[in-house]
Amino acid sequence: MAGSQTLIDLFVRHRVAPNLVMIMMILSGVWAANQINLQLDPSVEFPVVTIRATWPGASAEDVEQLIVAPIEQQLANTVDLSSMRSTSSTGAAQIRLEFVFDTDMTRALDTVKDRVAQVRNFPPDMEPIVVSRAIDYEFIATMAVSADGSLAELVPLVKSMERDLYSRGIERIDFDGLPEEEIAIQVGSATLVELQTSLDRIAGEVRSRSLDAPAGTVGRGQGEMQLRALDQRRAVPEFDNLEVALQPDGRLVRLGDIAEIDRRAKAGQAKLTRNGKTTIEMDLYRLTSSDALMAARILDQWQQDIQTDLPAGVEVNVYQESWTLLRDQLQVIWENGLSGLVLVVVTLLLFLNGRVGWWVMVGIPVSFLFATLIYYGVFAGSINVLALITFIMALGIVVDDAIVVSEDAVTLYQQGLSPTDAAAGGAKRMLVPVLTSSLTTMAAFVPLLITGGEMGAIIMTLPMVLLCVILASLVECFFVLPGHLKHSLEKMSRQNPDSFRSRFDRKFFQFRDRYYRPLLDRALAAPGTTLCLAIGCVIIALSLLISGRVGLNMVTGVSPEMLEANVRFSAQASVENRDRFMAFLEQTMNATDKELGGVNVTGFITKFNSAQLNQERQTGNQFASLRLEYAWEETRLASPQEFVNRWREKVSRPPYVEELYLEVTGGANNGRPDISLVLRGRDVPTLKQASEELQAALGSYPGVSNVYDNLPYGKDQVVYSLNPVGKSLGISTESLGRQLRAAYNGQRVQVFNQNDTEVEVSVTLPDVERDHMVSLKQLPIITPDGDMVALGMIADLRNRSGIDVINHSDGFMSVVVSATVDPRQNNADQIVTHISNNALAEIRDRYNLTSALDGVTLQNQQILDTMKLGALLTVIFIYLILVWSFASYTWPLAVMTAIPLGLTGAVIGHLVMGYDLGAMSLLAFFSLTGIVVNDSIILV
Repeated sequence: MAGSQTLIDLFVRHRVAPNLVMIMMILSGVWAANQINLQLDPSVEFPVVTIRATWPGASAEDVEQLIVAPIEQQLANTVDLSSMRSTSSTGAAQIRLEFVFDTDMTRALDTVKDRVAQVRNFPPDMEPIVVSRAIDYEFIATMAVSADGSLAELVPLVKSMERDLYSRGIERIDFDGLPEEEIAIQVGSATLVELQTSLDRIAGEVRSRSLDAPAGTVGRGQGEMQLRALDQRRAVPEFDNLEVALQPDGRLVRLGDIAEIDRRAKAGQAKLTRNGKTTIEMDLYRLTSSDALMAARILDQWQQDIQTDLPAGVEVNVYQESWTLLRDQLQVIWENGLSGLVLVVVTLLLFLNGRVGWWVMVGIPVSFLFATLIYYGVFAGSINVLALITFIMALGIVVDDAIVVSEDAVTLYQQGLSPTDAAAGGAKRMLVPVLTSSLTTMAAFVPLLITGGEMGAIIMTLPMVLLCVILASLVECFFVLPGHLKHSLEKMSRQNPDSFRSRFDRKFFQFRDRYYRPLLDRALAAPGTTLCLAIGCVIIALSLLISGRVGLNMVTGVSPEMLEANVRFSAQASVENRDRFMAFLEQTMNATDKELGGVNVTGFITKFNSAQLNQERQTGNQFASLRLEYAWEETRLASPQEFVNRWREKVSRPPYVEELYLEVTGGANNGRPDISLVLRGRDVPTLKQASEELQAALGSYPGVSNVYDNLPYGKDQVVYSLNPVGKSLGISTESLGRQLRAAYNGQRVQVFNQNDTEVEVSVTLPDVERDHMVSLKQLPIITPDGDMVALGMIADLRNRSGIDVINHSDGFMSVVVSATVDPRQNNADQIVTHISNNALAEIRDRYNLTSALDGVTLQNQQILDTMKLGALLTVIFIYLILVWSFASYTWPLAVMTAIPLGLTGAVIGHLVMGYDLGAMSLLAFFSLTGIVVNDSIILV
């Protein structure tokens, strides 16, 4: 008989094998738990390549026609390219290429670089194109460094902090409010006329005389020496004393005598204040391959170390800590998991023998630790919110498997088998049913593997964790548990349960016989009525979904919540107008906070020359923003949306403010708008007109706010063209454009690094001339013969409305219309469905445009479409597994009738609790499908 023993028999009969396996599972799991990364979201490698181009001084139309269009033509048929979007703006272009997930991104990046290099007709004076691949960083926190002094005093301190944080392990730091510096060599028009020279020539002289030039080596052997010129100027006095040859006779002129030279921050950069103090912000990031709590500990220790060394008047404030959000999420999950575990333990002690229940409970942490090892070793996974939720969902799987095996072993023992035979027999008899239930559970989740895109990459964690838990549970259930059951059965009475067990069993059987069995008999006696009631419940659940009483709200992602006011001023707004309106926003914000308890806003940052509009950062003196640091949920007295609604009531928009958006950023959907719709066409004016009509239609729905598009009205343009005089003098459009760019955009001479700061040296007209249109016609222009004439003599100038931004979507001009929806008043998906069938369809037909979903709206639709296909595949897989298990084609149908009834209960539960169906609800439905099928299998 020994030769016919199974592996289960060997483990049951061996004295120490089960304990050895259990100890190995625990130790290896503890090791994996110490190695695995802890983070908020699953790590996702986004298949995105970004192309950036800079052409200083160029209009958006020129950038679109001469840079973006040729690149898009080259990339149109790239293999595995999913979407291509571009934004052309003044002086810059950005093209975002999104590839199919699982694309070899190293090869894709090389392909894009090769194809961009094949474009031969780029403008000659544009800067080199940068092609880069997206690197996935996860946000840690924002740090504001504030001081009473000037920005110049703050910069060295912030740079020192940056070096220190990098040395401690922070992997990326982005600055806001840290000025890019330049040395501006400003030469007036009168001086140019007097010297009969051009800015081009002055720039060339500076470039050729201010440089460090290596010249090789001289000598041999130990006497060998390097030859170098060290003439690079790096300070204003050094440039003042630089001599340049501008006279016809070659006589040298001191640069400081003909130019005003100043080291300063570049124009149009963001200027930040925090509670009235000069501020520089630092956004800290880590790679998703590193641990979130480790990064938090680094930052916390750094804060403690630096406090004693801070200069007087300097404050360091850290907020938006994502790890705090992670901690809170983990705390909620831990509390729910612990309460669930307590309920499981109590249930086990009520229905199982104490010794048997103990070993079933021990199997829970053992299985989870071993599952962690598999998850880390095989899938290189991380512990994140979704992974922990999946572990909790799998708690019942581990317990169910152990209960089935334990109960059968106890039954066999009570029937007279020895403890060894009962333990081994229970495990072997339950092997097929447990495997079947495990397969059906996996079948319910396997279809999630087909989910594509960002959401698919994220929810991939769920079936991976579930597979690991099932494998670990099977090992524990059939190789560890039977050996422990044998020892428990040896010490257990066959027929005499304790007094508590006797009383509980008697009450339970009494309930079964007095209430449940009569109800079951009546249901079986009237099968038609029972079936109609079941079908009626399913119909009610469907009607709740179709009517919208249980809505869909597919918000995904979590980030710290912030409140922002973003402003676009008109071109006519003065500095005083801008300052006065931002002060007004601060006053109304403080008044709102006072009304709502005075504890909601912990600080605020005011930014000039910067705003977040249309999901993109906009810079320039017509932009400003106010960002509130909002208290966490446990300390605030009003929700962010309630605060914004109350604040909005107090704010009026003056004529010099073109756009004003008060909104909640972060939180659900990571701050992205709830509704995003794309219109595609052939010309910008038509798209803008259609967009305005669509915005008006969206704004008419209750609960909809912050309706905007990403196609703002442009600044006025001055269009120049050579007149007959200019042409007769031999001046070309290219030569004239080059001189105008040098005058009004500046001509870069050189760039050098000093004290961790990049400094650009440029030659340009004085600010007073560049800022006033009256000087334009008098600008001196050099002819090919070396003569000098005024611009107004050789060129015609005319004004026209310009375009600041041109967007492309897959090669077509496009505009994205976005909006925020208050979930307490309306549902975003229902609005999209209604407007798509009414106003959007009418606008699309009238203007001959095409439309599509975008952003969160598109993601939600993709999730729903994938879930529908996944649900169909789930049903097919479960049916096939049950057919194999039952050896019947009809029995599985009886078992699977439980699926719609289980989902009916879930929908009604959402109605009772007042929740909409979300992405996590749909994922839970798949888990529920496996559970109800397994319950039915036990009955069969």
